[in-house]
Amino acid sequence: FVNWFILPFFVVDGMGASASVWGALLLTMTLATALAAPLGGWLSDRRRPAWTMSGALGVGCAALLWMSGLEPRSAIWEVAVGLLASGAATGLFQSASANLIMGATPRDRLGAGGGAMGLARGLGTALSVAVMGAAFAALESARAAQTPGGGEYAFASAFQDTYRIAALICAAALAASAALWRRA
Repeated sequence: FVNWFILPFFVVDGMGASASVWGALLLTMTLATALAAPLGGWLSDRRRPAWTMSGALGVGCAALLWMSGLEPRSAIWEVAVGLLASGAATGLFQSASANLIMGATPRDRLGAGGGAMGLARGLGTALSVAVMGAAFAALESARAAQTPGGGEYAFASAFQDTYRIAALICAAALAASAALWRRA
């Protein structure tokens, strides 16, 4: 969810794109999520959901690393590629995780299972925005103090490092997911 909070500022302020360009980019990610979700459900019905989740996390890590290479002079299509991959990873992961959770939930507790999924998703979104926003702010402040008058450098450098941190967190989730293959 780092894309929802930090990327709009980078695209509009850092790259100089219009708000309508950002809207089109956001639509790209949303469409990729919508198209990948049924595939994630289909795959997780035929193979272990944990495998699909791990594959989705791998795609997500690659997308975050791609985004960490963006610079203010990057092309809009480069942002779109990262958002397409990120959206696809989200769709694959959400469907597979829902399959895993609901498949492990007793029939008389499906409502509670659905509620737990919604709670986890909401907390994950809020926590992601808070942690990545704090990391970005701290990194930008540190870079600005190191480079007086280098506001653009501080912003771009903090953006890249924030995406690298997000990729590391995603890699940790991938390792945890892979560790659960046997149990799942």
